[in-house]
Amino acid sequence: CDYARSRLSELAAFHKSLTDEIRTRAKKLKLNSKAIDLKPGEDLSHKEHVQSSETGTHNHYITNGVALVKADPNNCESTTKAGHGDAIDLGSRGDLITVFDLDLTSPSLAFLGLQGTRLRICDAFIPDEDGNPTFTKVDFNGNVKAHGFFRSYPKFAEYPDIPEPSVELYVPGRSLESPFEGLYSAGGLGCEYRIGGAPIWWQDPVDVISPASGKLMTFIGQCEHPRGGTAYAFLDASNGIAAVVNQDT
Repeated sequence: CDYARSRLSELAAFHKSLTDEIRTRAKKLKLNSKAIDLKPGEDLSHKEHVQSSETGTHNHYITNGVALVKADPNNCESTTKAGHGDAIDLGSRGDLITVFDLDLTSPSLAFLGLQGTRLRICDAFIPDEDGNPTFTKVDFNGNVKAHGFFRSYPKFAEYPDIPEPSVELYVPGRSLESPFEGLYSAGGLGCEYRIGGAPIWWQDPVDVISPASGKLMTFIGQCEHPRGGTAYAFLDASNGIAAVVNQDT
């Protein structure tokens, strides 16, 4: 059964619409027919995971998105940037690294449905030793604060042996063909770094839970982390909480 699912996923990922043969095989596997109406680049096994992880009507991914591409360092006019690692000083609470800096007034990001001017999503200077997400309080005018009374974010000066973050800017490119475009089980189609869509996990998928609502947070985007690996950004828009997960490639 596992082999059949894997093979079906592989086949379906390269078809705009499913053939009668594939649809019949899917029915034998007791798969919902609506769940296998895949667009180019979509992956069946991942789509099933996303759907099974939803609670009620809450989607934790966005059905539209834009691909991120490397910016020209000599000619970068975009006000939406990812992966640049600018520091945010929290005073005695330490420093944060900016992972996403989104211009919410840009037409290319209208699909996010966020009202405001700017969203910055940050990670801790030093990742949590247990791999837990970094949570921050955010608004939609570019402000970021520490989240949690006991959470401490180390400062740059406390770790002189750690180099400054590398600067690799990513800016919006073309629109994603589907929220699942680029999944590795679908042949690595499309882009790896994105705003919107569904996450492309290097390791096991992570369901990030909002500490305010107890519900799944919405995936906002992923890009190269300034410290290496891939940064995955999440948002609880109703409560103004952002989160970053970092996975090694």
